[in-house]
Amino acid sequence: MAWGVRKITLLDNGKVAMSNPLRQSLYTLDDCLNGGEFKALAAAKSLKCIFPAVDAEGIVISIPMPGHPVTSQEEKSVVDDCNCLHNLVDSHDAVFLLNDTREPMAPNPFEC
Repeated sequence: MAWGVRKITLLDNGKVAMSNPLRQSLYTLDDCLNGGEFKALAAAKSLKCIFPAVDAEGIVISIPMPGHPVTSQEEKSVVDDCNCLHNLVDSHDAVFLLNDTREPMAPNPFEC
């Protein structure tokens, strides 16, 4: 925001857990109560408190990890969320994918 960024869209389907405020400054302990607020919504709310002129939006969306199976019950929801993500990528100047992954990291070819 200090660099002039005014429109920020945050995507996540997770809820704020007790460990999050200790590691991530956009969350408070109040965000953890009653099962936790959705991370994207809580983070957008915090950004607006920090800088009221920011246009911050939180979207609850679930994108499955690449290579992981999707059940037939989840298929329509996953397709809808992927279409939403595609539209968001098309409408934004920069996208940072910070999704969690359980896939092993490839070895660094430059490491001795």
